[in-house]
Amino acid sequence: MRTSARFAGVAAAAVAALLVSGCSSGSDDGGDKGSETPKADQTKAPDGGGDAKVGADQLEGGWSTDATHADEGLRILAVSKGSAMLTGKSTCTGKATDAGLALKCNDGNTDFATGQVQSLEGKKLVIKWASGKEDTFTKTPNDIPTDLGDLPENPEDLPTPE
Repeated sequence: MRTSARFAGVAAAAVAALLVSGCSSGSDDGGDKGSETPKADQTKAPDGGGDAKVGADQLEGGWSTDATHADEGLRILAVSKGSAMLTGKSTCTGKATDAGLALKCNDGNTDFATGQVQSLEGKKLVIKWASGKEDTFTKTPNDIPTDLGDLPENPEDLPTPE
């Protein structure tokens, strides 16, 4: 089980790194898939209370559910500069806005088409999806190593176990 949990952390960090580096197709199908008008209680200015609106900038980074496998509900969410990616059994990409998440899944799944932030407290994020499902995510560490030193240039330069 530790390997699965470790893999989830590494996968979340990798997804976050890809989003931060700007790795995306850059395509836009041009269609507005139904912008939702925020409800009145979602448009309040932050007042320091528990009902304060959560902005897209507060979602930045990597998040994961506590499950250890996609079949058990593992989902990894990465948000960077208004772009969002959710992966689990399906992989979905789209936008993170102050109104929530608007995603399109590669397999046509619509369960995660829209997500509304229910709460954000410390490192815990709760999102309610279009399907009615609710996920609790935990913020993943942001300490991804960037200095990898000199990497081998050719496969024959790779170290081998002795």
